[in-house]
Amino acid sequence: MIRQPKNLGYGGNQKAGYELAIEYGLDIIVMLHGDGQYAPESIPDIIAPLLAGEADAVFGSRLMVKGAARKGGMPLDKYAGMQIAEVAIPTYYGVEICCVDGLGHAADVTEDVLAYRLQKAGFGDGSRIALNEEHQLKPNEDSSHGRILSILSTRPPSKILDLGCPNGLLAERLRALGHVVVGVDHAEPEG
Repeated sequence: MIRQPKNLGYGGNQKAGYELAIEYGLDIIVMLHGDGQYAPESIPDIIAPLLAGEADAVFGSRLMVKGAARKGGMPLDKYAGMQIAEVAIPTYYGVEICCVDGLGHAADVTEDVLAYRLQKAGFGDGSRIALNEEHQLKPNEDSSHGRILSILSTRPPSKILDLGCPNGLLAERLRALGHVVVGVDHAEPEG
C-alpha cells in the first residue's frame, strides 16, 4: 500500500500507480476502484484476454448484460464510452457509492487530456502538468526526435535551431550528421 502525501484524486492516483508499474516493469496492471463498484471476483475474467494476447487493454463492462446496469442502479449519463475489449461484471450502484457529476467529470477529463497533449507538444508552463527536470532523448523511430533524425540523415548539412535542449543529446546526434546546431533553452547548460 502506498500513501500519497496529498490526495491526488482519481486520475492522479491512476498516474502514480501506472508510473510505479512501469518502474517495476509489470506486464499486467489491474485497476480496481476502491468504492465497491467493481467486483474483485471478476479479475480473472478481466485479465484472461490479456494473458491470451487477445487485447492490449480490457475494461469491465456494466453494459454487456442487457438491462443489468440500470437494474443495478447505473445513472443514464454513464452510457457514453469507447469499446476496446469488455467482459461482463456485476453492477453495484447506489446513492451512497457514486456522487460524481458525470458531465462535469467528462469536461474535466477532456480539459486535462488537452492540457496534457499541449504540454507534451511543448506548450504551457508546467503549472497544470509536471514538466520533467530535463528533456529526454527519444530516438525510437515513432518519436519526434526519431523522425527528425531520420529526415535529417538523408539531407545535406544545414543549420538547425534546437529549442528546448538542456542536455544537448539531439544536437549531438545532429552534429554527428554534419549539421550546425544552435540550441536555445531556459536552463543554464551544465559545465
